[in-house]
Amino acid sequence: MEAEAALSFRYLTTSFETPDGTVEPPSTTSVSTSCRAEVLGLCRGIGLGKSVTLRSNLRLVHPPGGSKESILWRGRDILKLPDRGLRQVRGSEIAMIFQEPMTALNPVLPIGIQIEESLQEHTGLDAAGRAKRGPAN
Repeated sequence: MEAEAALSFRYLTTSFETPDGTVEPPSTTSVSTSCRAEVLGLCRGIGLGKSVTLRSNLRLVHPPGGSKESILWRGRDILKLPDRGLRQVRGSEIAMIFQEPMTALNPVLPIGIQIEESLQEHTGLDAAGRAKRGPAN
């Protein structure tokens, strides 16, 4: 029996609202994939929609832009999850490594604080548990 895909979307199209109207970049029109892997990497040329596709999967393209199709993560449609449900999925079940390393972390805050914030948000660990999983370990 074939395992169910962890992530799947078909004909995903991401649009952006601009002062001149709705824009659907050709590189982000009708993108489809299905994977069973725990780690998914997209390899395409520069400007061909990798970041936009993954941002769409995590609902990081702000309304009124975004995607209107279904994006299934372990059988749940990410586009239909309430904000609270989406926050539970993001970071603990599915995440994105952004291309812009200078914007991924706050250079003013110590890395330990940033990692602890993430652990506090996405795990049930108490302070001692978070300290064990923190950057020094």
